[in-house]
Amino acid sequence: MKASMSIATARREAQKQELSCSNLVPMLRYLENHVGIESAHRAIEQLGLPISFLRNKKNWISYHYYNRFLETGVDLTGDEWAPYKAPLSIRPQEAFEYVLYATQALSWSGLLRLPYKLILGSDLYRRWTKIGRFKILSISARSLRVKLTLDDDCEQTRYNCRAVQGMLASVPVGIGLPPAEVKEQQCAADGHESCIYEVLWQNRRSRVALIGIPLIGVVVTLQATLFQGIFDLKDILLTLLAFTTIAFSFGSFRYRRELKGQENLNADRNRYLVDNLKKIEDDYRELAKVKGALEGRTEYLSIINAIGEKVSNESDYEHLLSEIRDFLIERLSFEESEFFRYDPGASAYRGTTGGTNIIPSSAVLALPSGRHHFHLNDPRYSLAHEFTGWLKMDTSAGMLFILPVQVPDVFSGFYCFACSTPQTLSDENVDTLFSNIAEQLKVGFMKIASRATIDAILSSIPEYVLIFSEDSYKVKFANRYFLQSFSGNELRDPDGVVDSSLFTVAGLKPETIENIKSIVGRFKADERSEIFETTIGSSILEYSVFSIPGIPGDEKLSGIILSDVTDAKSFQQKLLTSEKLMALGRVAGGIAHEINNPLYAVLANAEDIVEDTEAVQETRTYAHEIIDHVMTISDVVKDLSAYSKTMRKEQADDINLNTVIDESLKLVRYGTDFLEIEAVTDLRPLPEISVIRGEIQQILINLFTNAIWAMDGRGTLTVSSNAHEGEITISVEDTGIGIPEENIPHIFNYLFTTKSVGEGTGQGLSIVDRLARRNNARIKVESSVGKGTTFSLVFNQRRGTHG
Repeated sequence: MKASMSIATARREAQKQELSCSNLVPMLRYLENHVGIESAHRAIEQLGLPISFLRNKKNWISYHYYNRFLETGVDLTGDEWAPYKAPLSIRPQEAFEYVLYATQALSWSGLLRLPYKLILGSDLYRRWTKIGRFKILSISARSLRVKLTLDDDCEQTRYNCRAVQGMLASVPVGIGLPPAEVKEQQCAADGHESCIYEVLWQNRRSRVALIGIPLIGVVVTLQATLFQGIFDLKDILLTLLAFTTIAFSFGSFRYRRELKGQENLNADRNRYLVDNLKKIEDDYRELAKVKGALEGRTEYLSIINAIGEKVSNESDYEHLLSEIRDFLIERLSFEESEFFRYDPGASAYRGTTGGTNIIPSSAVLALPSGRHHFHLNDPRYSLAHEFTGWLKMDTSAGMLFILPVQVPDVFSGFYCFACSTPQTLSDENVDTLFSNIAEQLKVGFMKIASRATIDAILSSIPEYVLIFSEDSYKVKFANRYFLQSFSGNELRDPDGVVDSSLFTVAGLKPETIENIKSIVGRFKADERSEIFETTIGSSILEYSVFSIPGIPGDEKLSGIILSDVTDAKSFQQKLLTSEKLMALGRVAGGIAHEINNPLYAVLANAEDIVEDTEAVQETRTYAHEIIDHVMTISDVVKDLSAYSKTMRKEQADDINLNTVIDESLKLVRYGTDFLEIEAVTDLRPLPEISVIRGEIQQILINLFTNAIWAMDGRGTLTVSSNAHEGEITISVEDTGIGIPEENIPHIFNYLFTTKSVGEGTGQGLSIVDRLARRNNARIKVESSVGKGTTFSLVFNQRRGTHG
């Protein structure tokens, strides 16, 4: 059914005075007969106007309301032709009184064209409608063509068109003839300028005409033949007048009989309506009573649900009590409130607002059990003065409500609320409500205490613990260790973590997210997954997921424990690297020994050839080249052997850093990446300083290697050293790609790298930084993207190595 308009809108529409309420009578009667009076009236009154207004034919409505009325009729009956059928179900005189006079006055002739011509050919129809005009195109004894043109601001609708056709077809019904047949030749609802209808009907000769005309003929014949000169014109006119009087008397008698029958019918209908109105009034009172009870129950359930939600979500009991108080004051319109907490020392309940309001325990125990509301002027329940002494309102009227807050052996007190106006809830609902709230507060305290215990246990675990929903993966709990220490952040606000996505809060990688979802998807009750490893930023973490048993129907929860194993992994990697280097040193020493023995033989043979004066000059030249290459190989072997010995030696010695720079640069030169690198050194005299030689050599080789990679094997590598104001500075400068400014704070983080997979591990500069600090040095970085980078290693020559 179409949505109803507001009463104000409907009344504004009624003030437009476009259609008389007489037009509504046929459809109203039709609906009452087909769907019942109660259903019809209820549906129609939803349009905004009462039935009493619509029944008054002197009232007017708008064309827009009329169309909505017709649409409602079609919806109720399910018949799109209901607007056409409705006028045929009653006599038109019941709706349009002027039609009564027109049809009755002309019915003696038995010719319907006269009523049609009277109604449509003049402005008679303007007494009921002002939305358009009829124009008779042609009329005969049995048919009529008429055009209907609506005003410009009135758009023709299909239902209105069918209602007009029904009214045209109902005119013969007024004099007891069958309905006329109406054919629609064109309709404005289809886009035409006007509607054109053809009306066909059956005529009936009236009994007056059937009797009166032959009698008049007999009289005229007798006058002309037998009674020549007996009857003059006056006698003939008197005879005709007599017949006419008889005809109208007969018509009047028949009309009075029909009118009496209609009066009896209306009287019966009015009695039926009065009985139904009485029944409706009784039903309305019963519905109003049920509605009041339902509204009270709805308000009760709404308050209970809201209280339950607050109890479930709150983690601080004092704050929960404050929230409950504010909520009840707002929802139940309380004007004053006070909380009384039990004071064991005084054996009384002391008010928390000022502390001066005290109620003895005996007065509280004297209160009727199960009753929470008291009328201040009800003599049956005379409250002790202490219950009302704190009130500022007039205590001769109004009500006092008491909400107990009791947790056995832990907490005892009660709220007092007061108001001067009656409550919308019944007394029974109030008592039930306050008893329910008291039980919820007791359960809430237990939940908060249990939650605090669990929180304390989880917070004491030195691991990151998160509890999350298995459906939404939203965090429901984060322990203090996570809030305080995760990713090096300071203490976070729990509100910013709870109900946030687990994956966002923990900053997990996509592959880790998929793994967690897979684990949760195949979880069984009370199960824990194996331990997995992931990285977050520069940290290495191990994690495992566990399920949390719950009550069926409750939200399913799981948890994740994250352990930061970065330092452990770093130590493990360092230990492994140290073992590899020591093994490499031992192997390098052995290789040097194995290479030197055949080299000495080659060198001795080459020198013999050079000293042989009888040898061919070309051969002696080759021998010289062999000697040079053998010496080069010997130098390389010596350098490797010295480097391996250095790596195995971890105690500090007093050394000149320029010597370490030369040795380190010499080792790097042996690499194939160094072929197109121009090495420039600017080494100033340096004092000796106590450092671990192998570690300084490892720092320099890492810096040289990074510089060569940044220049892609082509460019200038500049190494300089100087001593100034108690500090020794070694600078390594390249002409490579440079480091973006946003990456500089992170380059010394463990596992941080900008190289592609397989090109770097992210450990080199982290090792450099750690070894530098171990040798009481600090590193400075200056870089410009596209121009190059300078690493400066600054030593304090006044301090030794801490080892």
